[in-house]
Amino acid sequence: KTEEDEDDPNNLMATEMTVQGYFKPVPGPSTQLKMDAVLLLDKKQYIPLPPPLLVAYHKPKWVLSVRKDRENRPCLEPSLLPGFHPVGRLDYDSSGLLLFSSSGQLTQRLLHPKHQVSKVYKATCVGNVDVEVLRQQLAAGVKTSEGIHTAELLDVVHFEHASVQPYLDEVKRNIPTSDYNLQDLSHKGHLDVLDATELSVVRLTVHEGKHRMVRRMLANTGHPVVSLEREQLGIIVLGDLPPGAWRPLTAQESQWAQRQLPKKPKSKYVLKKKRALDEAGFDNGESHEEAAQQQSQQESSEGGDSEGSTSRPKEFEF
Repeated sequence: KTEEDEDDPNNLMATEMTVQGYFKPVPGPSTQLKMDAVLLLDKKQYIPLPPPLLVAYHKPKWVLSVRKDRENRPCLEPSLLPGFHPVGRLDYDSSGLLLFSSSGQLTQRLLHPKHQVSKVYKATCVGNVDVEVLRQQLAAGVKTSEGIHTAELLDVVHFEHASVQPYLDEVKRNIPTSDYNLQDLSHKGHLDVLDATELSVVRLTVHEGKHRMVRRMLANTGHPVVSLEREQLGIIVLGDLPPGAWRPLTAQESQWAQRQLPKKPKSKYVLKKKRALDEAGFDNGESHEEAAQQQSQQESSEGGDSEGSTSRPKEFEF
């Protein structure tokens, strides 16, 4: 240990601990332990746990979901959650739940369309949305340039008339003028949504993650999106997490993340061992673990061996 390690109470890798209580030795590398198990070497040296599979982060609007940008736009800080990588991306002009992962395998499963991981979005869009009409449109599938996509409408809340203009003014004030020329945007019609006289907040669930899919779907149903926030992925929720902050998963969320990983196939040795135990008649209520210990002791006595999107969107939308 260095002097800095000794002075740092958070440096658990170099911390010696005095623990009172019951110690259970770990028989070997094949022993399955709980993810939150406390491990010590010689009952003193703390062995750090592996990093969690996922961490929940609230990506602010006008921040790219990458560590570095060639145009020097705001990005995820390099010091943010080192050792983790973002699970997919949220658009530059979107905010909300962005997961960080320590497992490439888990990231791939969460992003692949065949696994149908649900995502809940909250969109503020133009118009006084007819709930039943939009519900039927989304359920039937909305045609976009990326294909036909479906969604489940969860609920709709209509803005009060007096709240519409102040909200739109706030949206316009927050457009980063260092990245966008407002006159140019207005000339191209990209600021037309800011002339809306009615707004609605729509919450919907999708099971795909195509580029700007939710925005395209709602625009093609007649309700262009003014702002978009992701509230949930799987069972992991954004909740009241402030923009720019992160949190560890709850126990229930961690269990869900663990279940998303593919089950590892049993090795040939394990299958061979199980078959040998079954043939030896270990079926009198003993667990395979107990039987395996007996079999291992027998083999030892007999001299046997055992094996051990960084580009700017083509069409500007808020």
